[in-house]
Amino acid sequence: MSVSSLGPFKSDQDILFLGEGDFSFAHSVASVLKSQDKIVATCYDSKKNLKAKYSGVTETLKELTELGVSVFYSVDATHLNDYPKITKKQYDKIVFNFPHNEGALPHEIEAHQRLISNFFLSAKGLLKPNGKILVTIKTSPPYSQWDILKLADKASLVLNFTTKFDPQLYTQYKNKRTANDSTFDITDSETFTFSVPHEAKEKGPPQSGACPGCVKKFHCKVCHVTTVSEPSYALHLQGKKHLKKKMYYGLLSDVTLYCDICKVSTTSLEAYKQHLSG
Repeated sequence: MSVSSLGPFKSDQDILFLGEGDFSFAHSVASVLKSQDKIVATCYDSKKNLKAKYSGVTETLKELTELGVSVFYSVDATHLNDYPKITKKQYDKIVFNFPHNEGALPHEIEAHQRLISNFFLSAKGLLKPNGKILVTIKTSPPYSQWDILKLADKASLVLNFTTKFDPQLYTQYKNKRTANDSTFDITDSETFTFSVPHEAKEKGPPQSGACPGCVKKFHCKVCHVTTVSEPSYALHLQGKKHLKKKMYYGLLSDVTLYCDICKVSTTSLEAYKQHLSG
């Protein structure tokens, strides 16, 4: 059986869409993939509020049902464990397009950060071993101040790559505001793809008085590169690709040091040395 695809999505993948507005994005993907029961699409609104808010959604929901898509209403993306019908399986892709609490003023940045942070923590446990979390957001202020890479890092997720969001790929998609049926400008939007890091189980010889099996690792959370060689890491930090990404995202910290045995991570070399000798 041939595998069809649309953008990052393939018909042999289990896909979970969260925070859908009028379900037109999930509809666009499902119409191409025709993958029957492998797609789950959800929204935060109740079914009643959804139909009152978005024109044309009744027909979209009907077509999703015909395509075999499982649709759920009143789903909070930050508390997915509350929905056993959704969490009964794991997913190759978990997608949250334009996560948003109503309002975009500077003092509301923290509310959006909490939304994304709690979503990361809620969703990552539903990923298959090589699964990905895809979040699409605008990259202009104030959205750029949400510091999505920092939020992902705190949730122990790593950035795999970013791509410019191309709405023309999804022919039936109409982006909608949270509060009403109107659209908004998404020309400056990007899709951030994250995953749970799979650290190699490397073990070094036990040291007297040190953590047995601890190996120093250098991890670039900007480019998703890990090495046990300090010289190699230093060369990476001087590379044009790394410097360009670091400047774009405004990150200050490059290195994360891991202890696989104790499940300890730190960005401080001194703290890591103390752990090894402790």
